[in-house]
Parts: sequence; structure tokens; C-alpha cells
Amino acid sequence: MTLVGFAGFLFALSAAYVADLRGSRTRLVVFVLLLVTHSAAALAYYLYVQGGAISDAVLYYYDDIGLYGRMSGLGTAVLLAFVQELRTNVGGEFFDYFMIFQAFGFWGLVFVAKAIQEIFEEVGVEPSVWIYLPLFLPGVHFWTAAIGKDAPIFLAIALSVWASMRLTKRLPAMGIAMVLLIAVRPHIGLVALIAMAVAALVGRKTKLWIKALLLVGIAAGGYVIGSNFESTFHFDASNTDSVNDYMSSLGSMGDTSGGDAGIVQSAFPIKVLTLWFRPFFLDAENMMGYIASMENLVLLIMAGFLVRNFRSVRTMFFKIPYIRFSLVMFAAITVILALVNYNVGLGLRQKIMAMPCLLVILTTLLALRAGQRNQAREFDANPFPTRHGSRSPAASLGG
Repeated sequence: MTLVGFAGFLFALSAAYVADLRGSRTRLVVFVLLLVTHSAAALAYYLYVQGGAISDAVLYYYDDIGLYGRMSGLGTAVLLAFVQELRTNVGGEFFDYFMIFQAFGFWGLVFVAKAIQEIFEEVGVEPSVWIYLPLFLPGVHFWTAAIGKDAPIFLAIALSVWASMRLTKRLPAMGIAMVLLIAVRPHIGLVALIAMAVAALVGRKTKLWIKALLLVGIAAGGYVIGSNFESTFHFDASNTDSVNDYMSSLGSMGDTSGGDAGIVQSAFPIKVLTLWFRPFFLDAENMMGYIASMENLVLLIMAGFLVRNFRSVRTMFFKIPYIRFSLVMFAAITVILALVNYNVGLGLRQKIMAMPCLLVILTTLLALRAGQRNQAREFDANPFPTRHGSRSPAASLGG
């Protein structure tokens, strides 16, 4: 590792400013463990690629087929230009760029951890270390620690979810997140704009100027994305036949890209289950498959908990703006990925972009329950609380 890679590590370390480590041993421990785990994941991914695994990291760094300078539009072209410009002007070895991109992914983890912290602060409960455990799921670290789209996308979605919690005060942060989303994955950027509009327009308390600003932002973002669709995705968004042909090509991509015919031809609900919960032990083929199966077991438990508390989640949707944003984002990303997913490996990698939304929804539900338990204990101790202590946890989170 050269100074370029060390600079990437320092960039990751600078996230301590956002993490706000002062006065909290829990936050300090979580921050250090996340940084060590994520740096180790970058090394593991680098060795994985060096061992002969196929990865986009090789394309972005080495550009063996000379795409840089010949590609235009958003998405891959933007990321390729970033890596090649940085490599030309600053230098650095292959592993150095893993350290740079892992810093993006690590910042995303810190923003999710910050969101968790703020959710519990709102209900007046100190989160314990165990509440941060989902942030240590192997896939969250592995797929966001490599050169490619996954790290910046994870950062952008985590930042947008955190910003949606205080949208009036964090509009610049939301703007940065949207620019990054549109630059790296334009269709996800459009989904985020729509989710933000739903979060604001459904809420009765949202100020009129914010609603108007969001509508202008959606129109501007839609125009930028639409004008770049032809060069980025090679189809005309204004032509119905062109869009249909493009979606058909995505659905049949598995036939020419090592896809699983069983996934491609499955009904939509099976595609969703495959995306989120496969491999699952019986279809695991190696050690990575068994690790992924353990992770998917945890995701299945999390999903079961949310389904069991469906009424509470529905209530949160209508009362808490950032939950509306997160739920719309999560649902839309799941639908998009399920429609275009053609093998288990691709699903493992791409579903990570929806994890910040899922974790914030889960955390809010757990925090509200913890707050309700605290209120019950306080009531038992003092049946006649003062007015100051009478605000419910749901009211706190709902603004």
C-alpha cells in the first residue's frame, strides 16, 4: 500500500467527526470495530480478486479494453473516469483504490450508525452495543469495500436516509446524496427522488415550500436522468417500444451471462425471496455460500419480525416522514432488483444498497418498543408524570 491507499484510510478515519464519539464508549467501540472490520473486508476482497475471481474492480482500475474516453453518460462511465483520472494524476496501486472505495462504504456505515443513534436519542433510550450488530453482517462490509459502484451507492443511500430524518436542516446532505445516486446509478437516483416526494407530500406537517422544492427537484432530476438514458442504458425513454425491448433484454440477460434459468423464469414473489434469502444452506456451494446463508438467516429473522409487526410499521409509515422515505426506497429497490436479477451472486451484491433503509426501519420499531417499555416503568414508579415527560416515543420520532 502506498500513500494513496493510506490517504484512503485517513478519509475513512475522518468519519469520526460525523460519528460524534465524545462521551460515549459504545459509539467509540462500534466505530473502531466497524473500521477494523471494513478495512479487513477490503483486504479480503483484494485477495479474492487476486485469486482469480471475476470482479468489476479489474475493469475500473486496469481498463484493459480501453473503455475510458470512449464511454459517455452516467453510471459506469462516471466511475471509470473517476478512477482513471485519479490514477493518471495521483497514481497508486490496485490495493490503494480498494482503500479509497472502502472509505466511501465506511462513511455509509457511519451514517447508518449515526441514524441509529439519533433514533434512540429521540425516544430517550440509550442504545446498547447489540443494536448495532446488523452493521456487522459480512455482506455489508465485503461488497462495500471494493472498487466499484456498490461503495458509493451504499454511501449515497445511507446519507439520504440520514438526511431525511431532518430534511429541513439537511437539504445540502440530501442534495449531495442525490447527485451521487444519479451519477452512479441514475435509476436509483430517480427512485430516491420519488421516495422523498412521497415522504413529504403524504405528511401533513411538511411545509409548502419544501413540497414545492421537492417537486422542482424531481422534475430536474427526472430531466437529467431521462436525457442521459439513451447514452447510459442505450434506449430511448420516450419510446414505448424501446423501453419494452430494453426490459426484455434485462429479463433474458441470464441466458447469456451465466444466469440461473430457474430465477429468470420464476414468478415475481419467488424472485423477491431469491433476492433476499438465497443462498440458504442447502444451495450453498462453498464457504462463501455458507457465510451468505448465515447472513440470509439473520435477514429472514429481521423480515419475520417486521412482518409480525406489520401494523406498527404501517402506523410508522403514516406518522414518520423518514420511514415513508425508507419504505418506498426499500420497496422500489427490491422490485427493480427482483425484476432484473438473474443469478444468486448478483443478488447478494446488489441487495446491499437497500440495507440502510431496512436497518433504519427495524431500528425505529425497536426504539419505539424500548421507549414504550421505559414509559411503562416510569408510569409504575410515578402514575402522575409531569407534562414534560408525557410525549410518546412515536410523537418524538414523528416530529
